[in-house]
Amino acid sequence: MFDKKRYERWQRLRRYVLLRDGYTCHYCKLKMTNVDATADHIFPRSLGGKNIAKNLVAACIGCNKDKKNIPYQEYLERIAA
Repeated sequence: MFDKKRYERWQRLRRYVLLRDGYTCHYCKLKMTNVDATADHIFPRSLGGKNIAKNLVAACIGCNKDKKNIPYQEYLERIAA
């Protein structure tokens, strides 16, 4: 069932993270619009990460899809290689 309050809370958090990070992808440095911007979990939710601002960074759709549920440091090492 759709939880409107939960959705609105996530949208506020997402907007905060995107503004904090200047609508710039944390991984590839692409400048984004609201349409192509996502909030990516540094420590993935599937591994116990939380939906809190300090666990989120702005990411473009491509980087977010590429990162999947890989932990942050491991993904940074992968894209640096």
